[in-house]
Amino acid sequence: MKIEYFHASKYGNGAMVAEELKKQMAARGVTVNVHHIRQAHPDRLPTADLYLFSSPGRMGRPISGMRRFLRKVRLPAGTTYAILTTEAAPRPDKKTGRMPTEEELARWQRVRPIMNEILQGAGLVKVAEDKVLVTGLKGPLEEGWQKKVEAFADRIPLDVQGAGQQDRRGPLSMRRLAEVHRRCQARPWRCPLNAIVLDTGPAPGSPQLAGAVQTTCGGGAAPRHRGWYPATAPSRSRPGPMRGRRKRRPG
Repeated sequence: MKIEYFHASKYGNGAMVAEELKKQMAARGVTVNVHHIRQAHPDRLPTADLYLFSSPGRMGRPISGMRRFLRKVRLPAGTTYAILTTEAAPRPDKKTGRMPTEEELARWQRVRPIMNEILQGAGLVKVAEDKVLVTGLKGPLEEGWQKKVEAFADRIPLDVQGAGQQDRRGPLSMRRLAEVHRRCQARPWRCPLNAIVLDTGPAPGSPQLAGAVQTTCGGGAAPRHRGWYPATAPSRSRPGPMRGRRKRRPG
């Protein structure tokens, strides 16, 4: 089994967690390749049986770099993934000294839910998730974090056969196209078709591709692919409202 681990560590906490998990999985006979997202290409990830994503939290959300990375990930539908984040440890209220409840934490700490929403929206399947707490802005990690990583490693199924090993062309691609483009209703011009056109089979400009785009992107969408624009693309320039008064002609 092979796992590709992608983290966005800024102060080294996520990198420490990644190395610890790599050591734990090596004892189980599993190969883990660790990458920082700065050195990875989300649209050309290496094949693996499981993809593991890790992000620190900022204001209760994954950092912007990880969110952009996840939105650009191009993997077949059904690919398995796991999440292991580093999040800020809860602190007591300064006035009352009361610790926040689990419901309050779930409402404000949305690092993992946002990551799950992006990945599952692209057709990926989650097998495990957990978090490791960070006691300060730059660390250190919570006491006993190695045991937490070990427990997370025990929950990773070792018999997972990744969909990343499959051919990226074929029927799955059209299904994945519909899943990815669900978000394009509001902003069809930002449709991320540029990395999926090659998976769908039809050449740019073909009736099959035009029908798929109209179905998934809400009508007049015209995605861009390496400088290509469809012949039926609506014009981007629209006349704006006239401002000011018209000048009167002399006489």
